[in-house]
Amino acid sequence: IVLRALSHNMAVDGVHVKEYKSHLIPSIRSELEHAATCSFDKGNGIGGKELIVGSSCHSVESATRSYQLSPRGPDYLFVGTCYLTQSHPEKDSSDQLEGPALPGRVRRELHRMHGGGEGGALINADANIISTEASSPPPPVVLAIGG
Repeated sequence: IVLRALSHNMAVDGVHVKEYKSHLIPSIRSELEHAATCSFDKGNGIGGKELIVGSSCHSVESATRSYQLSPRGPDYLFVGTCYLTQSHPEKDSSDQLEGPALPGRVRRELHRMHGGGEGGALINADANIISTEASSPPPPVVLAIGG
C-alpha cells in the first residue's frame, strides 16, 4: 500500500512491519527510499525526510534480532502485548501476556547492547562486540500503548 501511495505522489511518513516480517526491514527500507526518491520532485512529498520504519515485538529476543539487522533495524518497536485486548484475541488470559514490564526490559537490553549511549559498541546477546563504530545505530524508540 505504501509503495502504491508513493508511486502516486502521495506523501508517506513511514510503515509498520509485523513482527514475523521484521527480518525484511532492511529491504523494505531500501524499497521505500528508492520509491520515495523516484516518486517525488524536489520540495515535494517527504521533503528529504527519512521514512520511519517500525515493527512489533513480543519478546526481548525479537527486539534484539530486529536491532541487529544490517544495515539498519527499525526506528521504533511497538512492544506488547501488555494487557488483554481485542487486537490479540488469541490471548484470552493474563498468563498469555508479555505484561507491562516487557517494554522496560527491551529498552534496557537494547541500550546495553548499544554500549549505553550514542556511538557506543554494538554487543550481541553473547556479550561479543559486533561493532565499535561511532556511527552504530542508536536503539529504536520503544513504545507500549494499549494492547
